[in-house]
Amino acid sequence: MSEKEDDDVETGAPDTEAMVDQPTGSEQTPLEISLKRKCFEGKNAISLSDEEAHKEASTEHSWLGKHAPVIAKGDNWDSTNQGKAFGKGASFWDSTFSHSTHNRAHNLLDVDLIELSKYSAVDLSIGLQNYLNKATALAYMSEMKAKEARANKRSKKETDCELERLKAEIIELKDANAKANEKLLKAEAEIQAEKEAMTIAKDEYASALNTWEEEKKELLDYEVTLKTEVAKSFQNGFQAALEQARVIAPSIDFSTANPWKFVLNGAIIG
Repeated sequence: MSEKEDDDVETGAPDTEAMVDQPTGSEQTPLEISLKRKCFEGKNAISLSDEEAHKEASTEHSWLGKHAPVIAKGDNWDSTNQGKAFGKGASFWDSTFSHSTHNRAHNLLDVDLIELSKYSAVDLSIGLQNYLNKATALAYMSEMKAKEARANKRSKKETDCELERLKAEIIELKDANAKANEKLLKAEAEIQAEKEAMTIAKDEYASALNTWEEEKKELLDYEVTLKTEVAKSFQNGFQAALEQARVIAPSIDFSTANPWKFVLNGAIIG
């Protein structure tokens, strides 16, 4: 970029002289002639009325419809790519790209040139600084918003991943709970079966005990009956023997005889 173009960028003032000199040959547009008269003839320059300026702007618009864009047709001129890149490369990042020429061709309208020509270089510089500060602030905020959006995107991605992990964990917990419930139901069924078996065994034991108690009672009763019968039989036998002894030996006193006594060392004990 030339020194002239650098000055344009720093002050924001369009290089009207360069624009006037750009058409080939000596041909100049009516608007360029008007701007040159207004901007560069000093304080005593002849000022056109609004009506005349509008007329000349209309004439310029008509002239632009018949002529090529106001740019220098040098070695880098490309009729098929006019206004896109004014250097060897069609990119803003190309070192040969002419930003100043591009801005004049695309960012400055006829009415803008008329309006901006009313401002001094100082006013244009102040305006440029104002918009530069605003652009810097907007660029900063745009960067912050972009960072925030990226952070939110990462946060959302992390949240989605965590949500998926929790969903998978819930599924695993549900499966584990279902398996645990299945085992619990199986254990409860087994316990219930054992309980029923124990109840049956208990009933059988109680029945067997009752039967045994009855049989025991019967045995005890039979034992008593048997003992009674034996004792009675023994007593009856003893009494029969005693009566036989009295018949055989009527002179002997058998009153002390007792079937429950016994003889020890020649004496009756009992």
